[in-house]
Amino acid sequence: MSSHTIIQLTSPEDERDKTLNILSAGLLLCYILLLIPVIYNCYNYVYLQKRYKAFLCLSFYVLANAVIILRICLYVIVLKNVYDDGVDKYFGYVYSNVLSTYFKIALGYAQLASMLELTIRLSSSAKIALVELEDVNDREGEKVVAYEVRNDKTSEQIKINYLYGGLFAIDLSMLSVATWECIDFKKSLKIAHQHGFDDDRTQNLENDLALFGWISGGYFGILSIILIVTYYVLNKALNKMKAGKKTSKMRAEMKSMFLVFIITYIVRTIYQILQGNLYDLSSSFIGYCVGMTLPVLFDYSSIGAVLYLHFREMKLKKK
Repeated sequence: MSSHTIIQLTSPEDERDKTLNILSAGLLLCYILLLIPVIYNCYNYVYLQKRYKAFLCLSFYVLANAVIILRICLYVIVLKNVYDDGVDKYFGYVYSNVLSTYFKIALGYAQLASMLELTIRLSSSAKIALVELEDVNDREGEKVVAYEVRNDKTSEQIKINYLYGGLFAIDLSMLSVATWECIDFKKSLKIAHQHGFDDDRTQNLENDLALFGWISGGYFGILSIILIVTYYVLNKALNKMKAGKKTSKMRAEMKSMFLVFIITYIVRTIYQILQGNLYDLSSSFIGYCVGMTLPVLFDYSSIGAVLYLHFREMKLKKK
C-alpha cells in the first residue's frame, strides 16, 4: 500500500477528530455559560431570599447544577479523546451520560412537584376565599371561617407532604436504576474493550445502551404525560385567580415558561427512546454529533425557562 493511499485512508479520521473536538469545545462553552445564570440565581434567589427553606426550589437548583457539571465532565472527556486512552475514560463518558440523564429526569419530577404544589395552594386559597364570602353575614362567622381555614390549611399540608414523599420514592427508584445501569455498563465495557470492540463482543454493550434508552425514555414519557395533565389543571387554577395588571403578566409568563418546559420534555422523551432499539443515533458520525448537540438544546430550554421565571419573580419582589 502506497503512502498516498495511507494518507487518504487516515485523513477522514483526522477530520472527524477535529470536527468532534470543535463541537465538544463549543458544547462545553454552552454549558459553562448556562452555569453562570444558575449560580447567579443560586445566590440572589435561593440564598439571599432564603428560598433554600423551600424543598422543591432547593432540589431544582441542586439537580440543575448536577446536570450541568456532569455534562461539562462529559465534553471534557470527549475533548481528551475518550476513544484513544483506554477503558477508564469510557467509564467516565458513560457514567456522565447516564447520571446526567437521570438527574435531568429527577429535575423534571422536581418541577412537576413544584407545579402540583402551586396548584394545591391556589385551590386551597380559592376555597378559603369562598368560605369567607359565604360566612361573612353569619353571626358566628369569624369562628366558622377560622375553623374552615385552619382545616383547609391542614389538608393542604398533608397533600404537599404526600407530594414530597412521592417525589422521594421516584428519585430513589431512579438512583437505584442508574446505579445498576452503571455497574452493568462497566462489565460490558470491560468485555468489549478487552476484545478491541469487535462486533461479536459488543452485543452486551449494545443491549445495555438499548435498555438505557428504553428505561430512561419510559421515565421521561411518564413524566411528560403527568406534566401535560398538571399543566391543564394548573392553568384552570391560575385562570380563577384574581389578578392585577402586573400579576396577569407574570401569570402569562408562567404559563408560557411551563409550556416550554413541558414541550422540551416531550421531545426529550422521543430522543431518549430513539437511543434505544428504534434508531441508533450514533450509527453514523453525523448522527453522533446530532446526538451530542441535542441535550444542550433541551437543557437550555427547560432549565432556562425556570431560571427566567425565578429571575422575574426576584425582580418583582425587589420593586
